[in-house]
Amino acid sequence: AVGHGGGAPVWIATRAEYFGRKHYATISGYGAVLMLIGSVVGPIFAGVLSDHVENGYAVSFVTMAALAGLGAVMIVFSPPPTPKRAAAPRLGGP
Repeated sequence: AVGHGGGAPVWIATRAEYFGRKHYATISGYGAVLMLIGSVVGPIFAGVLSDHVENGYAVSFVTMAALAGLGAVMIVFSPPPTPKRAAAPRLGGP
């Protein structure tokens, strides 16, 4: 539970930090669509490989693990967000 659900607050904070409040919902929506596609395609991919390739489940597991590892590497090497300077209030008029 900690490994799966414990990451949710981290992802929420990371999205907010990297993309800001203005684009948070859009980024979250795109991420949800990609996860949905993976949730649908992943088991079908594993089943097809199991039926047509020797050790198909192992091949599908290694493929999916490699894709997850690639995603992890991309996250680790993504540049940190640049802090935005707060605008000073204007004094003395419009």
